[in-house]
Amino acid sequence: MATVLVDLAALTGDREFYRDVLHETMAANAAYEFISFRDTPAQFGIEGEGMIRFPNIEFDENPSTLSGWSYGNHLADADRAFRVHDAVGIIAHLLLSSLMRDRYFPTLWPAPPAV
Repeated sequence: MATVLVDLAALTGDREFYRDVLHETMAANAAYEFISFRDTPAQFGIEGEGMIRFPNIEFDENPSTLSGWSYGNHLADADRAFRVHDAVGIIAHLLLSSLMRDRYFPTLWPAPPAV
């Protein structure tokens, strides 16, 4: 949950707000975890090739920008497009995130604005 909060804070493009959220979650000793998926059938299952676990994400506490998904090591190489998203739309991944509850797809969100 802490990773989702920090990613959402980055999405605002407001570096001060991002730092505040990051520092608050750090003060609570939050665990920053993320499961990334390639555009493979693994995104629909429990395990599989194409699933990449990030058990301890490193966030940049003072990023020069929040654009380009560069503020944390978990999104730098993440896929930015998925065939099911192109065919069905965002609803496919929203339903998948609701059903599986251990995954979300922040690179399908609009990129954080350059500020």
